[in-house]
Amino acid sequence: MRRRTLIRSAAAGVGALATARLAPAGAQEPAPARQPFRIYLVTWRGSTDTDRGFLDYLRRRRIPVEVTHRDAGRDQRRLREFVDEIREVRPDLVFTWGTTVAQNIIGRHDAADPDRHVRDIPIVFTNVTNPIQAGIITDLAPTGRNLTGSIFIAPMAAQLSTLTAYRSIRRLGVIYNPLEVNSVTSVADLRATAPDFGLTLIERPVAIVAGAPERESVPDTVAAIAARGAEFLYLPSDSFLSRRSHDLTHAAAMHRLPTFAGAEGTLTGSLALVGLVSRYYNIGRLAGRQAERILVGGEAPGALAIESLTRFSFILNMAAARELEAYPPMLMLRFAEVL
Repeated sequence: MRRRTLIRSAAAGVGALATARLAPAGAQEPAPARQPFRIYLVTWRGSTDTDRGFLDYLRRRRIPVEVTHRDAGRDQRRLREFVDEIREVRPDLVFTWGTTVAQNIIGRHDAADPDRHVRDIPIVFTNVTNPIQAGIITDLAPTGRNLTGSIFIAPMAAQLSTLTAYRSIRRLGVIYNPLEVNSVTSVADLRATAPDFGLTLIERPVAIVAGAPERESVPDTVAAIAARGAEFLYLPSDSFLSRRSHDLTHAAAMHRLPTFAGAEGTLTGSLALVGLVSRYYNIGRLAGRQAERILVGGEAPGALAIESLTRFSFILNMAAARELEAYPPMLMLRFAEVL
């Protein structure tokens, strides 16, 4: 019964549009402002479709902006420099990509330091897997502070409904990076949600060497999970795992272990089989809508609720399905985005 319910709800829920609150394609465009708004855009690992979607939204709405783009290159030490620069140039809005960037620019809700974090300039955060568990916010209500943003990942119950509709399983493996907040929070969500689906969770962290996750440990970690009888491998949103997704998913395929991705980036260029994800581009468009309300509409960021996409994308890697001989139910092909 759960499988039929999932297929009906997923067919209605997956798709490309970000949210009903986004301006429809035929909406009247506002007249451009006299002076461009200054936006300070901070990314973690280079440009992605999220910031492209954000800037495309503003461009299509004819909102003039001057963008200062700073990329941390996965180096937290650079984020402190960016905070200092933000204070100096005082942009109209700060855009942050990823949990680590948000934590360092915004600070925890219960430990924000005015000497280390941005407290008096509007901020829109994106690509944060779980901003509550990450300590950025306490709930999804308006924060009353200088920030708003979105939840990046599809609800774990929806992900597991999709996975178990694809194939009935009892033992779910998960590989994660214990140094990555997104990984840790995703595993916590899995622990809380897996019993509702009758799943036994098989957890295994990658090895940490000299204070960093060890790339060479990934195949052995996958092998250990497979040896314990996992029938599917869950890949959380994680920068380290995303960079290793090709090697990771091919290692899983060697053990005939299909993989389910929680984020779009892990599906790209890999042998990950399937995922229910928020498209980066649509998350960016949602952030653009929030920025428009702040910059053009004059709304305080702290008066805006934390949002999420209302539709998610069910992505199927047909090459992986053929490699693993793990084809989906025919009905799921009606709404899958096939790679």
